[in-house]
Amino acid sequence: MKKNQTFCLQCGLPLVGRADKKYCDDGCRNAYHNARMMDANRICRPYHRSLKQNYGLLAEHLHAGQDVVHKDELLLQGFDPKFTTCMELLHDGTMCYGLYDLEYFEQNGRFIKIRKAQLPTPPRWGR
Repeated sequence: MKKNQTFCLQCGLPLVGRADKKYCDDGCRNAYHNARMMDANRICRPYHRSLKQNYGLLAEHLHAGQDVVHKDELLLQGFDPKFTTCMELLHDGTMCYGLYDLEYFEQNGRFIKIRKAQLPTPPRWGR
């Protein structure tokens, strides 16, 4: 065995080849990184799932030409109002909720108004 022998970070087998090699093959490299990210993914996954479901419901109604939907209908379809990506108080005192590129707010009679958000233009670098 070499004096400065290195071992695969995933399986522990001795490495052959480049001096800076960390994994014996792509399978070990993928397994190592997947295991490292598993805890973070486990925490984020339910939130992302709820955001995706909410977005899908709003986008489906908007694409069908329904920009006003009763709140109870959305709730029955699985909409969870706790999951949004941003909130903004409008000039008339209405709370507007954002979900990626969509916005929605409650109108009189528990109706929800859905619209495309006016996304800010990103800053231009350089000229």
